Amino acid sequence: MTESRALTAMESFQDSIKGRIRDEIAQLLPDDVVKEMINRVVEEEFFKERRIPKGYGDFSMAPSNFVEQVTKAAGPIVQRMVTEWVAANEDVLKKALNEFLQEERLLLAAMEIMHQKTSSLMLNAMVEMAGLVSERIKRGY
Repeated sequence: MTESRALTAMESFQDSIKGRIRDEIAQLLPDDVVKEMINRVVEEEFFKERRIPKGYGDFSMAPSNFVEQVTKAAGPIVQRMVTEWVAANEDVLKKALNEFLQEERLLLAAMEIMHQKTSSLMLNAMVEMAGLVSERIKRGY
């Protein structure tokens, strides 16, 4: 027998022993224990949040595989439903937006004035700073 044939025969023998041991252990376990093991594996693999390693000792949490798959599958459906709702309720949205803008007009005006004042203050400060730098350069320090 060649060496490769002997290795193949040994691997085949080992595989058959592993299979027999696995079968015998499975027969020794009561059905309720096997069922509990299966339930635990399903729960762990599909329904628990997952820890995603970020670096040494650090991790972030990710949704369960089940939630991730449902979200991915439902995304186009939700998008279509939102698009349809917006198209069917355009007048309601326009009215709500108009009311919001009317109610918040004073706030928006105040924000615009603050923006203008802040911009002019920053511009004045930058011009003043540029003048000081220019003066110091002229003096040599």
